[in-house]
Amino acid sequence: MKTSAVLPWAHRAPHRVTDSVKLASMITVLSSGGDLPPVLWDGNQAYEGSHRLAAWEALGMYPTYILVGNADLADAAKILGGEAENIDWMDEHNLSVLWDVICGDSEK
Repeated sequence: MKTSAVLPWAHRAPHRVTDSVKLASMITVLSSGGDLPPVLWDGNQAYEGSHRLAAWEALGMYPTYILVGNADLADAAKILGGEAENIDWMDEHNLSVLWDVICGDSEK
């Protein structure tokens, strides 16, 4: 896992923050010294974690991420029966397969 030195991240999140209670909870966790799970990031765009990114940004903290490479996308796409550029990586099932390829079930 890595920590990004790139702020702000909100414009690179996959969607807008929609749940203010969820965001507040994450800010509380971080404020009390806790951690949030890393986000999957390809060096330009996060594949998930909009609320986590917003929480880190709200506190001026650097996000923790796992870098997604082209080989990871290709391996996950092969499992999904398609080509990486044609897969909707924001789809929950497809994202789960990507996590499995990168980290295995134990780190989700």
